[in-house]
Amino acid sequence: MKPDSGPTPTNGCMTCCTNGGQNVPRCRRTSLNKSGNESEPVNHTARVPDHMRHYLNIVKALACDKRLRMLMALSGGELCEGALAEVVGIRPATASRHLSVLMNAKLVDSEKHGRCVCYHLAIAREGSLVSKTLNWVRACLRGDPQTIQDAARRATLEARFPYSFHRSEPIQPRGPIRRF
Repeated sequence: MKPDSGPTPTNGCMTCCTNGGQNVPRCRRTSLNKSGNESEPVNHTARVPDHMRHYLNIVKALACDKRLRMLMALSGGELCEGALAEVVGIRPATASRHLSVLMNAKLVDSEKHGRCVCYHLAIAREGSLVSKTLNWVRACLRGDPQTIQDAARRATLEARFPYSFHRSEPIQPRGPIRRF
């Protein structure tokens, strides 16, 4: 048996095209060209057509229970990032990472109001992939015990801190800032 002598010929690399769940723009493995010499690294992500990439982003977004809980929490209306993290029970930095995956899949949109970033479900054409996906998620998780618990937590927090959850207008300063 020969010892591993380096790269092997590959037409497609299934073992190294992902790095912790994220697409790698260029594969780290090299392939051998017809003459047996090493060629440049293979670019596997270029093989995925644009319309298919959108499907893959949606499937990736739906693959995590925290992101599904965030979608269900946002079905109740717009929420700021910190409030959404509180409802789901995760750190704000983790919520930000999950929200970026949801935004990449075009399931969630955001608006900045002063220092607060508020998120809401994407407004999509009826019958579009995003609309069908959001309707399917709502239908499947409507009676889920965790979703019901998150809705109750949202209602409790919203009653205690109504201005920290959603903003229809930017925060206006109340007067000059005094420095002591």
